Amino acid sequence: MSDRELVMHGPVVFELKVHIMNPDTGQRAVVTVGMGAGKYPTPDEVAARVAQLEEGELEKHAPGFELMDRREFMADLMEEHSGHRVHVACPKDWNQIED
Repeated sequence: MSDRELVMHGPVVFELKVHIMNPDTGQRAVVTVGMGAGKYPTPDEVAARVAQLEEGELEKHAPGFELMDRREFMADLMEEHSGHRVHVACPKDWNQIED
């Protein structure tokens, strides 16, 4: 028997919808990334999975594409929800906070 415990939180399957773009062509896409079944992923597990994409996995599966920056992502969300692509004023860097 393994020393790993089987954890099942519920009858769920988790997927991430990650927004990507090709900066050379302007083409945008959404990649679906599996996070497993039965277990609720932690924020650290989600961040680690996105980091895997950024560190080379994305280039392997979608050459030329990269994760969207905050501005592009917000514009994509605006278009999804309103039908209009609107650029909102926000820093490009995810962790940059302006006073």
